[in-house]
Amino acid sequence: MVRTRNRPQYPTQELLVRHLTSHFPATFRDAPWYSGQTVTTIRHMAAGIGTALVSTGIDCRGEDLWVVADSAVERQIAADERTVLPQRLMEEP
Repeated sequence: MVRTRNRPQYPTQELLVRHLTSHFPATFRDAPWYSGQTVTTIRHMAAGIGTALVSTGIDCRGEDLWVVADSAVERQIAADERTVLPQRLMEEP
């Protein structure tokens, strides 16, 4: 029996999701080297994905850092923020 792989309905968007799943968090400028696409194409892919992506912060260039929504990474970042924030509040200025 020959098995065929299920092809994603939107392969370029699937490529971005896979990148953000394996190289997280990342900016849209980080993704072109992985996908061979332009930054503009990456932004269009992200727009098509919509709420499946979540910004988790900003990098040193002022660009959003993205992860896949409801992923293990997003949950870990949220847990880390709950831990770090109280420590910051306790620090003296």
